[in-house]
Amino acid sequence: MSDASLRWRSLPGNFDRLNTFAQYPANNPWGIPTLALYSGTPPAWLWPYGARITTQEPVPGGALHFYTDDYRFERVWSRPLDSLSAIQRAGLVLTPDFSLYRDWPLALQLFNVYRNRWCGAFWQDHGVAVIPALSWSTPVSYDFAFAGIVPGSMVAIGARGLRHPETRAWFAQGYRALIAALRPPLGLVYGRLPADLQALAPYQEYPLQWKGIWSAQRALRERP
Repeated sequence: MSDASLRWRSLPGNFDRLNTFAQYPANNPWGIPTLALYSGTPPAWLWPYGARITTQEPVPGGALHFYTDDYRFERVWSRPLDSLSAIQRAGLVLTPDFSLYRDWPLALQLFNVYRNRWCGAFWQDHGVAVIPALSWSTPVSYDFAFAGIVPGSMVAIGARGLRHPETRAWFAQGYRALIAALRPPLGLVYGRLPADLQALAPYQEYPLQWKGIWSAQRALRERP
């Protein structure tokens, strides 16, 4: 802490931009929080963070996902307390899918994995059911990309934008590494899992975007 900060009478609102106010146990050398295993049933559908679904109670049957542009959900990290009530209303959520680009420095990729797990641990600490959403870049990322996940956990994977052969090859290599490392009983796949990977582990696919929103709205209308 600097001499100037010692003279502050109160801390500014952006003082703790790294969310050091809440630190969680880790089973890895990077301090990436370890998430509690989700033992519930898989969601019937997924709906995106930021969708205009107004409710004061959990949305039954589905789970909230973050498979969208990072800037659309940056708030769950930058203002975690302010965004907590919306997360709690979802009932069941996937951890935020902060990007891991292959040409990014490893420090940035590691930080985004930390943010993914930190948000999950923070939400679990506030009574929210959480399923970890995992992503990776190149093989050098595998050590930390799967950190903080208990083997045998249900996990989610985004399988979008795989038309380019190189992108598809990197995805397939990482998916095989994930299955070998974590042995998930079920993988929730947002998008379409390539045919040559389907026999590696049990999985359940979810359609993209609007169908999830419609399912959430229908669930609210049909609530007893």
